[in-house]
Amino acid sequence: MNQMYPSSNDHEQIGKTEVEYMCPSEHRFTRVFAAGVESPEEWDCPHCGKVATRQGESAGPTTGAVEEPGEPASDDKRTPWDMLLERRSISELDAMLKQRIADMEQPGDEAD
Repeated sequence: MNQMYPSSNDHEQIGKTEVEYMCPSEHRFTRVFAAGVESPEEWDCPHCGKVATRQGESAGPTTGAVEEPGEPASDDKRTPWDMLLERRSISELDAMLKQRIADMEQPGDEAD
């Protein structure tokens, strides 16, 4: 039988390090990095989106179990629309939309 892909026994496993993070809302979560790689000081919390800070690293290899991001609390959930409104007002968005429609209506200019 011809194998198209190598089996998991055909390569050397690299060492991994678990890094724990905690956000201001006290959500704790871990991320796994390759051993010897410097982990970032900050990481966005998968629960609420706030910036979490690194709490420490384990010394040994991991078992491969990593906490999956949980569902953010409904009052902390930010949609792309919410994030857009943090940067632009409705009047700015309306003006941008009108300008883009006008640009698209001009015949012959297909540079975009």
